[in-house]
Amino acid sequence: MKNTVSFFNAVLDKGKEVKEKFFGILKRGTGLTFGASIFIVLGITLLRTPKMFNGLFAFATNVREKNKANIDITALLKAYPVLNVDNYIVAKAEVEQVVEKEKKPKKDVIQSPDTSLFDASVVDVNTDNVVLKETEMIKKSTKTYTRIDLDGVTILDYSSKKIDYEELMNMKVELKKAEDKILMYSTHTSESYTNSDLYKFKYSSTFRSKDAKYNMLSVMHILNETLKEKGITTVMDKTSHDYTSYNSAYKNSMNTLNKNLKEHSHFGLVIDVHRDASSDLTFGPKLKINGKDTAKLMIVIGVGYQSLENKYWKENLAVALKIAKVGEAMYPGLFRHILVRDSRYNQHIEDGSILIEVGATGNTLEEAYYGVRCLGNIIGKIYE
Repeated sequence: MKNTVSFFNAVLDKGKEVKEKFFGILKRGTGLTFGASIFIVLGITLLRTPKMFNGLFAFATNVREKNKANIDITALLKAYPVLNVDNYIVAKAEVEQVVEKEKKPKKDVIQSPDTSLFDASVVDVNTDNVVLKETEMIKKSTKTYTRIDLDGVTILDYSSKKIDYEELMNMKVELKKAEDKILMYSTHTSESYTNSDLYKFKYSSTFRSKDAKYNMLSVMHILNETLKEKGITTVMDKTSHDYTSYNSAYKNSMNTLNKNLKEHSHFGLVIDVHRDASSDLTFGPKLKINGKDTAKLMIVIGVGYQSLENKYWKENLAVALKIAKVGEAMYPGLFRHILVRDSRYNQHIEDGSILIEVGATGNTLEEAYYGVRCLGNIIGKIYE
């Protein structure tokens, strides 16, 4: 998203000051080499410009909206180190990828994944015995975030808001099959996974594919089929949002949201399907469910910030907490955590909006498919 260029804006704002410091050092004849002078000047500038740190950190996140949290240097150094020419965050990995030659953009031909290679229902569980636990809330704060553990759900809160999680956990969430349709779309459509014996494909960029059979559209297809089995009315928008410009992806998906709301007027749940990123591209969080490796899930909620408020953040967070709580009862350990940020991720358009991260680059497609199959079963339980 374009907000992330705030880092470069900060560099330009400080340009004059950098220039004066640089020539000042040279004029004083400190005996430093030219390279050392540059290093010192850049170091001073970075240390005196917290905004630049925030910009760098925003660039390094898979979820590309502005983050106003105060980021210390330790967190910054963990951010992804390389930005490639396609505006994708990448890092050095121990794997080799076959990347197809760049072609002129063409209209997507949406194909369903080859689900005959595996049985998604193998991760289904008996929902008659689901028991929701209630536990004491535990809070632990760090310099950059607060960790909350409540009713089996873990929340990492990076936001600047004072949030009453116990109140939101107890907020009534009502979703009815007859009237609360589910809209699914994917802002970062081209995100993909590690090749496996079952699914081998060429990458269009680092862990990305423009082929709908192997990117987030195929993962969304599995989720859609699972929800339809539960008798829930769904709308699966297959529009690609990040192929031509990754930084414009959220603007593009906002247009998709508004178009669908104009056509359908209301959705009970809106799901933006993503794949998480990590500086370690071999990272693939998973657990075994009925003997099958299943990608872990993470829900991301934006609570807004300053002039860009999100009036639906409480409703959205309440839905996320409900999904995670039921999910913990059905599939213990499936959810990594709920991530809360001073962002919006287009969740200000309609209440009941969530962003779901299905695994990471180190997971395989079939692991991701099992993950969203579980998510569909969880949502189906909430809609009962």
